[in-house]
Amino acid sequence: MPATESFQKHIQFLRNDIEKAIHQIPLDKSPTYFYDPIKYVLNGKGKRLRPILVHLTGQIFSSDPEGLMKAAIAVELLHNFSLVHDDIMDEDDVRHGQPSVHKKWDNASAILAGDGLFVLSHLILTGLSPYVHQRFNEVTLAICEGQGMDKEFEDDASITMGNYLVMIGKKTGSLLGLSAEVGALIADGSKEAAHHLFEFGLNIGLAFQIQDDFLEIYSSESSMGKSLGSDIRSGKQT
Repeated sequence: MPATESFQKHIQFLRNDIEKAIHQIPLDKSPTYFYDPIKYVLNGKGKRLRPILVHLTGQIFSSDPEGLMKAAIAVELLHNFSLVHDDIMDEDDVRHGQPSVHKKWDNASAILAGDGLFVLSHLILTGLSPYVHQRFNEVTLAICEGQGMDKEFEDDASITMGNYLVMIGKKTGSLLGLSAEVGALIADGSKEAAHHLFEFGLNIGLAFQIQDDFLEIYSSESSMGKSLGSDIRSGKQT
């Protein structure tokens, strides 16, 4: 079997396992006002790239598949928390080819669902090392800082390329960096190795966000599966 085909099969195997684990999260309970929007988000058509990255890098170091899956699902929930709140702030009405949570319900429901996804991501980490929890908290703060910078940059013509790269590094790159490094942390690998993996993931995130900002202007909603044009409408300098 060609190496590319074998790798693609491995990716699909990981994606299937991740989907199974996500659907084992107990969400069929009350209050439905809180849980139904969370289920809606997690049943979306996300590519699960971040949890897949957790497994791909983590399998280099860790013989703890349960710990890797915990971290992978926590990363995916944290990612979706950021998307739900980002859609409210940017007034984007489509995500993964379907109405955003705030569009299907309302802003209050979306804020609560995002909060719930954030809390669930940390609950799933129970049993992992305090340093793993610390890194999740540090990256969550970086995501929020990046989002704050993004809002501050609106209508500010003095923003430089350096400012932009710092902002997207926090907003997008930091979580991909965490996805790449956390497997080494679970396996008690060296902090130097974890740092290099974080930088690797961070650079993936930078490339992804630069491409995403380009497609925001030149692509279509049908091909992207989300609302486009909000950056221009809000006066962002991206």
